[in-house]
Amino acid sequence: PTSIVENCAVKPKRERRFFVADQIKDIIDFSQVFYRRPCERGYITNWDVEMEIWDRVFKHVLSKDTRQSHLLVTEPVANLPSIARRMDEIVFE
Repeated sequence: PTSIVENCAVKPKRERRFFVADQIKDIIDFSQVFYRRPCERGYITNWDVEMEIWDRVFKHVLSKDTRQSHLLVTEPVANLPSIARRMDEIVFE
C-alpha cells in the first residue's frame, strides 16, 4: 500500500476540531482524546465520519482524481442490504 491511515476521527480535549486519517499523527497529547469510529463489529454505522475520512484520504493523502481512479471496496459476507445501498450511494456521488 502507498499509505496507511487510521479509520477514525480524534478530538483532543483542548482542541475545537477533529483530526482524521493522516492528521492524527499531528496530535501531541493522547492522554485525553475523544474517538469517533465509523465502524462497529465490521459494519459502518457512522457514515458522516466515514465520509470525512474518505474525503481526506482521496483528496490529500492519495491526491487522486476520483473520477479517473478505480476503487475496490470489501464488505462483510452477511452485509445488510441497507448498508450496501448506503455505501453505493456515497461512493457514486
